[in-house]
Amino acid sequence: MKNNILTLAFLLIFSTNYSQRNLQDSLNLAKVYEIHETVESKLTGMVTNQDIDQLTNFLWLYTSDKLQFICLMNDDLTKLNENPNQKIDEYYLNVAFSQLKNKQNVTVELTEILDYYDFYDENNKKSDYMLVYKIRFLNKTSFGENTENYLDLRIDVINEKIIAIFCQADKV
Repeated sequence: MKNNILTLAFLLIFSTNYSQRNLQDSLNLAKVYEIHETVESKLTGMVTNQDIDQLTNFLWLYTSDKLQFICLMNDDLTKLNENPNQKIDEYYLNVAFSQLKNKQNVTVELTEILDYYDFYDENNKKSDYMLVYKIRFLNKTSFGENTENYLDLRIDVINEKIIAIFCQADKV
């Protein structure tokens, strides 16, 4: 994880001082760093209801009005997903992260920072970074009381806005 933080810090300094990328990229990298710090602080150790409330409030503040949210294998969303008119809002995000509420010994590992700048054509360049996390926690499953579970979490940030959150739970 320390290597990824160093990579992020290097990208921020490099983007600000030496690259041909614009000011928007530097601002986006600062937002990416802020998002990372919040995710790590709210989802590490003992995760309370208040931590999830604060995390979802923070994420909601920086979402695009065209947020794409994909959450696979989350039983907590079943009732919400039955309604085709259900909007993705702060409450929805809170329910999506509810499986982490009141969990102890939660660990967050930033496994990758993907830079999609070069995927855009020259006339439509965007500052686009995706944070990729592996979040581990113990949960009661069919295999026993304290089975290790994980959550793959990806947060895509374009021009200082969260445009996509991908979340896949491992439940057995």
